[in-house]
Amino acid sequence: GDAEIKQEISVSQPWGKWISEESLSMEQLIKASEAGVEVPPSKLDSDARLSALRTFGYSQESLELLLLPMARDSEEALGSMGNDTPLAVLSRTPRSVFDYFYQLFAQVTNPPIDPIRESFVMSLACWIGPEQNVLARPEPSHCRRLWLERPCLLPAEMDAIMNIGGRFKGWRVKTLDTTFPRSEGPAGLHRHLERLCSEAVDVV
Repeated sequence: GDAEIKQEISVSQPWGKWISEESLSMEQLIKASEAGVEVPPSKLDSDARLSALRTFGYSQESLELLLLPMARDSEEALGSMGNDTPLAVLSRTPRSVFDYFYQLFAQVTNPPIDPIRESFVMSLACWIGPEQNVLARPEPSHCRRLWLERPCLLPAEMDAIMNIGGRFKGWRVKTLDTTFPRSEGPAGLHRHLERLCSEAVDVV
């Protein structure tokens, strides 16, 4: 039955020992990295701050209704369920990049599921790093991966990953350029996306 299969698999290999010895956490990586020194955030003057807000698509509404309550009251702002904002791809006004990745769903009165309010059933934690063949015989090398509590990295965490440079299980880090000349327009975007995919495949 189900219990017997799980029991057989659970004792077939020293899984806990492999994970303990072969895997790496972000905390361990930062401690072992010269990039573990936290750099205080730089302060922007009013003109630079306004330019940065416009660049990343923040509106006066998002500042007053979303960010201000979070900073002032340490809680998420509440609002009506209605959303008549056009899809970013159909909007005639500039939109931030992450607006293009929102998923619309059937809205109900319950709050949306997230890893904070629903931590018992949902998590953003994930493993990253070289993957082995899942159909191959299990070996310690399958556990040589980095454990992240969340996919969004802080600057010090990104620096720690960039400085890993072969010091952990032979890992290599490669930076790929995702920019392209604005003058090339949509055709340039398509061409450079293909170039980026090709470079990523070559690196892996």
